[in-house]
Amino acid sequence: MSNTMSNTMTGQPSTAIEIPCCLCGTMILPNAANQCGACLAQQFDLKSIINRGPGGSDITIHQCRKCRRYEHTETYYQYHEPESPTLLS
Repeated sequence: MSNTMSNTMTGQPSTAIEIPCCLCGTMILPNAANQCGACLAQQFDLKSIINRGPGGSDITIHQCRKCRRYEHTETYYQYHEPESPTLLS
């Protein structure tokens, strides 16, 4: 990957600023965490967020055994694809 970017105003190349990752020292473009993608991935546990509902309680999803639809309200069941964003929200 090149460290230079073209300046659209003057046509002259400008150097992209890179900083070391604060955990492993790999040279990266600055971001809010100042961490490389590998270090961010190690610290972020998506599975625990998905397994827990709002407030840290377990999430329970009810599915009708006959029609295979998922409970939307106490009296209404709606069809969703497995692992669809609407089902997981």
